[in-house]
Amino acid sequence: MQNCFGRVGCGVKNKKKMNNERWLQEFDATKHTFQWFFIRYGFEDEWKRLEKYRADNRADNRVGKMKSILNAVWFDLPDDMFNIKVNPTGWPEFLSLIEE
Repeated sequence: MQNCFGRVGCGVKNKKKMNNERWLQEFDATKHTFQWFFIRYGFEDEWKRLEKYRADNRADNRVGKMKSILNAVWFDLPDDMFNIKVNPTGWPEFLSLIEE
């Protein structure tokens, strides 16, 4: 597990690095699993930005901006709910996108 700045429960087993196209495919395939915590914890604007960047990405290559949004949300989520011990629905998928 990587050291995620002391954050409890971060880390997904090391796997092969994804290129941008593969990362976008992974995002599309898993976003439904973690969308709920964007809505429940007040990150609706961030979710809209993710969706906007995703729609525009083919032309502008905005994967970096999408990853930045995911990282910012990750730091603002409550530690007592989002960790490997509690492991809420969508958490492993969310982390796998951040750690790419």
